[in-house]
Amino acid sequence: MAGSGNEVVAEEEIIHQSAAVESAIRGHPELVPAARPVLPRTSVLADMDAFFREFDRTSFSSRHAEHFWTFDDRKADFEIFRVPQGGIRFLRALWDKYGRCSLYFRRGVHVGSSLLTLLCCVLAHMEYTRLEDITEVHILEWKAVVQEAIEGGFKFGFILDYLRRLAHGIFSRRVLAELREAEARVAALRDALNIVAPNPWDLAAARGASAESSGGSALHDLLA
Repeated sequence: MAGSGNEVVAEEEIIHQSAAVESAIRGHPELVPAARPVLPRTSVLADMDAFFREFDRTSFSSRHAEHFWTFDDRKADFEIFRVPQGGIRFLRALWDKYGRCSLYFRRGVHVGSSLLTLLCCVLAHMEYTRLEDITEVHILEWKAVVQEAIEGGFKFGFILDYLRRLAHGIFSRRVLAELREAEARVAALRDALNIVAPNPWDLAAARGASAESSGGSALHDLLA
């Protein structure tokens, strides 16, 4: 149980670090190419940079509601809007927790009903999708729907904040996995070093040999 607790703490710390890394690479894009020579097998920093640039870009969804979820044909009233009856529970939960999200909506009832219907389908898809199965594509598609509803006048900024936290979770798991892989590689290299240079003198000799010119032959030190 202690080991499990340590992993939870480590993963939570990585989540916070991923947010810091996001901020850092957004402010210092030179960090992305700079990281590649150090960790040539990883693209997580580049992926994070590309993802959050797209996340912060204003974009609207080109998907139909059925792409995310299909409710039955029954419609019901929610405030002045007509939405799928099966999606009303999501809207009520949002309104109960965050207040009346349609307070500043000024567009037509038909537009509002369409936006909320699309949002209901996204929320149903989110409920169906397990945390470990969420991808960057999911989050960007969900974000586009929420952003369109916000542009329409609904107060859904808190959903964008939540989606950003989900993205931090995705990248934190990727960073943690690569960190564990790097730690395993370092441990293997240390074991190999202990085999070929088990004492400090051997290590110093190995360093000296690597620094010398390669002009001599492999037989030189044996006969010199």
